[in-house]
Amino acid sequence: MQYIEKIEISKFRSFGENNTIECGKINIFSGSNDSGKSNVIKALNLFFNEKTDIFTGFNPENDFNKWFKDRNARGQRNITIKVYIKKGAYKDPKGINAGFIAEKVFGIDGSIQTNFYLKGQEKEELILKDDSASYKRADAVIRNQIRFIYVPAIRDSDFRRYIQRQMLEITNSGSGKLGDIFKELKTELDTTFKSFGEELHKFIDINVLSDVNFATLLESMSFSTDEQITIKKIGRGGNIDEKQNIPIANRGDGIQMQFLSFLLWFIANKDTNHKYIWGFEEPEIAYEFQKQFQMADIFANTFSKNAQIFITTHSPAFISFNPNNGKNSIYQYRIHKVVEPARNNRSLSVITNLSKYVEGDLFDKPENPTKALFQDLWGVNYQRLANSLGDILKNSQDYIELERNYQIIADEINKSKEEIVVKQAELERLKTAEQNNYPNKLFICEDAKGGSIWPHLFEEFGIKGVQIKSSKGCSNDQIEIVFSYKIQERPKYSPRIFRQLDRDAYLPEQISFIEAAMTRKFANFQHYKISFLPVNEIENFAILSNPKFSNELIRQNEQRYESVKDACFDTANSNLEKCRRTYLNAQSPDKDKNLFNRHYID
Repeated sequence: MQYIEKIEISKFRSFGENNTIECGKINIFSGSNDSGKSNVIKALNLFFNEKTDIFTGFNPENDFNKWFKDRNARGQRNITIKVYIKKGAYKDPKGINAGFIAEKVFGIDGSIQTNFYLKGQEKEELILKDDSASYKRADAVIRNQIRFIYVPAIRDSDFRRYIQRQMLEITNSGSGKLGDIFKELKTELDTTFKSFGEELHKFIDINVLSDVNFATLLESMSFSTDEQITIKKIGRGGNIDEKQNIPIANRGDGIQMQFLSFLLWFIANKDTNHKYIWGFEEPEIAYEFQKQFQMADIFANTFSKNAQIFITTHSPAFISFNPNNGKNSIYQYRIHKVVEPARNNRSLSVITNLSKYVEGDLFDKPENPTKALFQDLWGVNYQRLANSLGDILKNSQDYIELERNYQIIADEINKSKEEIVVKQAELERLKTAEQNNYPNKLFICEDAKGGSIWPHLFEEFGIKGVQIKSSKGCSNDQIEIVFSYKIQERPKYSPRIFRQLDRDAYLPEQISFIEAAMTRKFANFQHYKISFLPVNEIENFAILSNPKFSNELIRQNEQRYESVKDACFDTANSNLEKCRRTYLNAQSPDKDKNLFNRHYID
């Protein structure tokens, strides 16, 4: 089964930022000790159960990546785990049925925040509001439908108590009680399974009595003298079986794990109310080499039909699966530590998909059970061969030369990356300079102080992409002259230019004359518009918008009224003089000369 399509882990323990894992039905993580491979499974346990170990809750001090904490790296000090859930029948056809993304953010302060997203067509996803029906459905899937079972590498008495608790929760919330499930297990093994049941008995050598309760299961399991398991029910009536039994605590871990693995699988097979995901650390522990291959085949061909499985391993039995096998959807990853000297020897776990490097098995493992001895020999020789090859390669001149050349190339690549960053910054600077020198839209205001007023107005009205310049005078057309030269230099350059002028007591005929004269002067502008304000100065809008303003109110203060009137006359006369110098000459018709000898001031 597969419920998770992808996982993203950031800043959890040995992992840095944005570690992505594409998932299949079985997901195998290999690597050396202390490489961080178990942290993938612990991250999933933290996500689904809010525990990193079987009984250990979230601890920011231990779980947040220490490099980001100690070095005070930039970015938020949170652990983020994202799980991409496949599409399914979640009773939300217009929402999460198409699949969704569940995100948990674990804060350095111990807080836990849960977010859900709908998968979008583009890179951006749609976040669900926490009061929406889709959010509640998604939360129910994560909290109630999905059961994540964590099996650590150390399987002691604490682990048995943990498994006992998990099974009690699972079976009591399912369609039947655990006693019924055990009875069904025996019946199923005796009837429905047939050939598989025979193989199961042959492999793990376990029979199950049906009249048991789970409270005594793990503590009361014992083996009879014929090496078959019995479950002894302790009560006032005495023991069910009077044979001398060997307690399971006295048998090997491998025998215990065989039984528990099949029990977990059987419950997952029968429980239709939940979706099961297993996180198994080193399932090969306590198995002889031959049994490791048999167990690996059972994981691939049987267990994966009812649960999505995540495994950490050192065993060739699991590593030798064909990577990304399409039939069984097996994904293999190698996890290793990378030390970055340039960043104070920061050490982070790196996840690598093995399909990029491995096209098939190194050897063909024996399939005939009668050649089990060869499997053991194959495993021993495999390890010896790997060690020998490693020693030979490290000491060979070709390898040393290859490593040296690799380092040279890596240094050159890093240098090239730095140069690219510098050139990109220079390119951005040139682009900005180009946009400033050759804007597509230009607004020319008259007043020098307009350079601060107009940008604010443009922002208020949502006008973007316009460069604003001040002509610093009504008759000053130096900006237009400069852009005329730019257009001559670049014939394809055709900016849109808007020239704003103050009214300054101009008569309507004078305004029409000035607009026509400026348009003729800059005839090479394809897009050129001149417009006068409807008031003398832009500041007048503030006065006119004041409900207390009126001509009568101004006239009440005769001295102030005369001062304002004199200022208007002075401005109007000054502007008319500038217009006569700019637009008229000795050959100008009398009507044009007379046009600029009068103004309108009430």
